[in-house]
Amino acid sequence: MFSKIGLYALVAILATFALTGTSASTYSGYKWGSAKSLSLVDTTTREQWTQAVNVAVAGWNESPYVEFRVTRRAECGNAKVCVWEFDNPGGPFYAYVVIWLRGGDTIRQAIVYLNDNQIDWTRDPVVYQRTLCHELGHVLGLMPDADPDSCMGGSVGHPSARDFEMLAAIYGGGK
Repeated sequence: MFSKIGLYALVAILATFALTGTSASTYSGYKWGSAKSLSLVDTTTREQWTQAVNVAVAGWNESPYVEFRVTRRAECGNAKVCVWEFDNPGGPFYAYVVIWLRGGDTIRQAIVYLNDNQIDWTRDPVVYQRTLCHELGHVLGLMPDADPDSCMGGSVGHPSARDFEMLAAIYGGGK
């Protein structure tokens, strides 16, 4: 079981990369035993987030090493991955991921938190798509990247060829 200190350290590391714009593209050191058949529960209620989840999942599922299986419901339940909206007026984060580990470096569960506070819901849909694509990249074990063609570092709403190369290096094998 992953300690609370370790969990908070991981969140702090992810937040530091996100806030400083660090362009160190790489593997975080944490991964799923397999990224195939990952159950993802989408609990979002805003159409912008729901559509963005669908687009991000479709993008990551283009990798032969990833398969998110999405269901929509009000609670996360026992999903491996959950996407959850919350309203945090005092929070500095637009979105972030909390990851729990099992056995050192193997991801057991992840929750993507989306802060709904003070969002301009009329923005271009790519803003939401990039956010979900980026956070799901962290869920898969990727860190921010300088690749402008990637949602891990650019302003696009989809993974890049470089992201898929990183997933191949992390997960190997085929779909």
